[in-house]
Amino acid sequence: MANLVSFGSINIDFQMRVDETEQRETLRARDFSGMAGGKAANRAYLARKLGHDVRLIGMVGDDDFARDALPPLGSIGVDVSAVGIAQGMSTAVSFIVVPPDGKKRITLAGNAKEAWSAAQRDAAVRALDSAPRDSIVSADAEIDADACAALLAAASRRRLRIVFDPSPPDHALGEAIRRQWPALHVLAPNVEEASKLIRVSTRSEGDALRAARRLCESGIALVCIKLDNGGCAAVAQGRAFVVRVPKIEPVDTTGAGDAFTGALSVALAENQPPEAALCFATAAANITVTRWGSQSTAPDRYEIDAQVLDMRNARVLRTLVLRADDATTLIEEVRYTSFANCSTFVIMWRVTACDWSGELEVADGIDGAVRNAIIERVRRFGGRHIGSVVHRDGPEGMLLLEAKLTGASVDIALATRTRIDGQPRIQIGAGHTWTESEACFRSSRVRVEKGVPVVITKTASVHTSRDPLAPNPADAALATLSRCGGADAMYQAHRRAWLAAWRSARVICADKPLSRALNLRGFKVAQTVTAHSAIEDLGVSARGWQEGYHGHIFWDDLFVLPTAGRTQPDHALGPLMYRYRRLNAARLAARDAGHEGAMYPWRSAATGEEETPRYQFNPLDGHWLRDDTRLERHVGASVAWNAWGYYRASGDQEFLRARGVEMIVEIARFWASAARFDATRGRYVIRGVIGPDEYHNEYPGVALPGLDNNAYTNVMAMWTLRSAGYALARLSKADHAALVYHRAAA
Repeated sequence: MANLVSFGSINIDFQMRVDETEQRETLRARDFSGMAGGKAANRAYLARKLGHDVRLIGMVGDDDFARDALPPLGSIGVDVSAVGIAQGMSTAVSFIVVPPDGKKRITLAGNAKEAWSAAQRDAAVRALDSAPRDSIVSADAEIDADACAALLAAASRRRLRIVFDPSPPDHALGEAIRRQWPALHVLAPNVEEASKLIRVSTRSEGDALRAARRLCESGIALVCIKLDNGGCAAVAQGRAFVVRVPKIEPVDTTGAGDAFTGALSVALAENQPPEAALCFATAAANITVTRWGSQSTAPDRYEIDAQVLDMRNARVLRTLVLRADDATTLIEEVRYTSFANCSTFVIMWRVTACDWSGELEVADGIDGAVRNAIIERVRRFGGRHIGSVVHRDGPEGMLLLEAKLTGASVDIALATRTRIDGQPRIQIGAGHTWTESEACFRSSRVRVEKGVPVVITKTASVHTSRDPLAPNPADAALATLSRCGGADAMYQAHRRAWLAAWRSARVICADKPLSRALNLRGFKVAQTVTAHSAIEDLGVSARGWQEGYHGHIFWDDLFVLPTAGRTQPDHALGPLMYRYRRLNAARLAARDAGHEGAMYPWRSAATGEEETPRYQFNPLDGHWLRDDTRLERHVGASVAWNAWGYYRASGDQEFLRARGVEMIVEIARFWASAARFDATRGRYVIRGVIGPDEYHNEYPGVALPGLDNNAYTNVMAMWTLRSAGYALARLSKADHAALVYHRAAA
């Protein structure tokens, strides 16, 4: 049987987008669509998608619209047996116009949902009476007022918890419904509705909290006011709090309020405390506004529980609700890598004991036994890159790990520090330290009070022997931590440094989904190619620095550096210098292959030699496959493209003179030697290569891998040859002579 009952409006929504904000007699629209909607239907759809049994109570007409409104609900398992049919009436219809800012405007024709007969009211009450004793009732006022009041009274008689969306407020304030307010468990208006309910303007968070307190005077246990910025202000049993969210650019706010109340009903049915339930509800609503539509935008549980990337502030947010031994604990997590100090990492937990007081043990540590095993296909390999692990205590409660990289002569040190802050009455007990295998831990005990947050901040610092200013990694890691200020100071320094980069990378356009997609990619670029990376001997790794590609450098700089170089060309210089330092390795590779010039490897690492393995293991069929991608010679053209593009963007004549022309010319010489004249065609050809399409790498029945005259490769070879001439023309005679001498010496 259902443990959630949703009663209220069932509609057909007709939505369209307009690109103009001006109010005129006629507006041009696009993306017209019709879909199932209505507040009660939307809440029921979401609750069912989140795994709960749901019964829907409402009214539709005896028309084709009814046959469109109910099937999407029935298809996912919502019980629609209690939905009545108003004979001779049309199903409710809403016309929704979504302007560029995503904040919809609705014109609603109530039709059948405002035409309940006495018999239909009685049938709906009987359906509600048959719900389980512990059911949550989610309701709105967008139906016949007498029917709404009767259903609220029925839920009240059975002492069911009622989550009420007072929309429209003139119905909610009507005498029949207003009498039921003391029976409400939750009242969830938006800012505009709250203003009308108390007849006082509600604009700020403070106004919203004052409005919530006023509304609580009716005897309601929890009043939560949905804020325009996606958060909410709430008062629960006299205690006020605000749920804040990162800045969101909405695509379509249709159904966001329904997602909020639907998810809140689910959370309360799961006995989540108010703070956790409202975090869950705001997460659901804020996912919804990033999509176009109503029921189709409903998130699943994974999306709501998953972490949130706050691109504006370069941090990851996550909310966890832990339930153990009948005690509920809310954990709000913030993580970021400091953009002000790239060797510093911060994770902060705001821990609230929701329904208990007592002792909390806080333990943290450093695990030196980590291995690369996130990606399934690499789990069969060793995955260990750290050896000779040593732990020791540092000053001021710090922990220190020292180790060596197994594949290189590099020392590494990681130091951590954990601080616990809260109300003055919180006492921190004496801590102790212990080790387990290659991990070390430190714990302490704190006294926590119900509803009083405790903030736990763990800061980590990593240094290696490659750091030019830190010859001793351990001393550097400890010193970095000792210089870090408090949690707020670290975050503000990080945010100031990041915002300067984000302003350059961010894209703003009218198409919100496109803007979000572009900004996600711009965010990754701005995080990967930075002022810090520019001074390191680093290329641009595939998909950022992660284990899937073993930290190898492919041709991703072709896509990344033009973007970085457009706004901050100095950041693009670091990856170009990585290529220049390996120019001689590329010359040797070309010579060994029987060519002239420089032949850059498809996979590059520390030495600049080819890192592509001869065989790759295929976990899908358990076989080893020959890997011929080393024949992707077009990687050299990407190096030339980036060098020339950097010069064009920056005007850095010194780079072009001292390094850029040399790289471009040497790559052009490789193409000139790789091309062969085909007398039958009367033109040059390039044979035995693999293009960007790696799935076409050989001809049937031919022993040697590679294709002839790959279109992309040939075009980029021609471009490189032509660009070498342009680059040489920008050199003085003296520089030209020096280049010839340098090339001969190499």
